[in-house]
Amino acid sequence: MKRGSIAVVAVAAACIAAPAVNAQTLEVTPHFGMHMPVGLLMEGRDLNDNSYARRRQLGAISVGARLTLRATEWLSIEGNGTYSPSLVAITDRTRTVDLGGRVLMGNLKAMYRFAEIPSGWSFWGGAGGGVVSRHGEGWNGTAGTTDAALVVAGKARLGKLNSNKAFILAIEDYVTRAAFQNINASASPRIHHDVVYSFGMAIPLAK
Repeated sequence: MKRGSIAVVAVAAACIAAPAVNAQTLEVTPHFGMHMPVGLLMEGRDLNDNSYARRRQLGAISVGARLTLRATEWLSIEGNGTYSPSLVAITDRTRTVDLGGRVLMGNLKAMYRFAEIPSGWSFWGGAGGGVVSRHGEGWNGTAGTTDAALVVAGKARLGKLNSNKAFILAIEDYVTRAAFQNINASASPRIHHDVVYSFGMAIPLAK
């Protein structure tokens, strides 16, 4: 397994290593959604002919799972892993080609409940750290495809806090500093956003 994949799995599973707690406070949320990258990953000059060279991560579906430790009614700790079978669009002076560019994302974050309404909806926001790792044909021979990320997140939960199940709508923004090597182009590092919108059902691990 590549180093980047190991790092993503490790981040997403980190909270499992916590000391044993009441099983009612733990839940898992399988989820699916959309991975929507924002902006260019790279823009620079080709070293051979000085023409523009660009790389853009393309949007795709996403699947993953989230493990949540509900420490209190107001605070939870979450570990999340997401996979996107994305493509990367590579542009040179003659053409643009879309090549395999799948993305693995993982994070560990704290979430705070800041609002609740009587109909059963509660609203959460938080932040943490994560990893974004890019793989596939579009990145063959390229270094610097795994980056640490600042993760900003929000979610809406439909269901009583102590209920057996709840529906979760979530958004996560992985903010990275994209800097690649061995790409035959001169380009400065760029701030990049990998945004994931997801829907899932939270299920207690035990009653």
